[in-house]
Amino acid sequence: MALVPGKAPIKFGQIPAHLALPMLLMRQNMENSMLSATHIKPEPESPKVFCPNCGRAYKLKSSLRNHMKWECGKEPQFNCPYCSYKAKQKMHITRHIERMHKVIDFSVVKHEMQENVKPNSNIPEDLDVKKEVPDKKDIPDS
Repeated sequence: MALVPGKAPIKFGQIPAHLALPMLLMRQNMENSMLSATHIKPEPESPKVFCPNCGRAYKLKSSLRNHMKWECGKEPQFNCPYCSYKAKQKMHITRHIERMHKVIDFSVVKHEMQENVKPNSNIPEDLDVKKEVPDKKDIPDS
């Protein structure tokens, strides 16, 4: 128990019964958090295998095998359709397009809009209402 200046420490038997368990749990929780804060974490596992061509390090032999098969000394085989970016992995080109180009497939949006539009029955028939339809050249195709 914590010491209060000028007062004698309280012994466990002197704590009211309804506070004993919560105080015990609180103390254990504090001890555990102090231990975890001072706990020294082990160093991350160092790489075990190295590429003989470029020296790149890997933890797993399978990762080295994939590197040598698809990447090391090879030209990038995936090209961005919107710019000159090239990548050696399809996942990288996909991530590039999502982050850099944020392409919207307008054909899907147009189709969804056409499905959701219902004729307005509140417009009188004798009222001449012109529907504005954009030119096809203004709507980008995907």
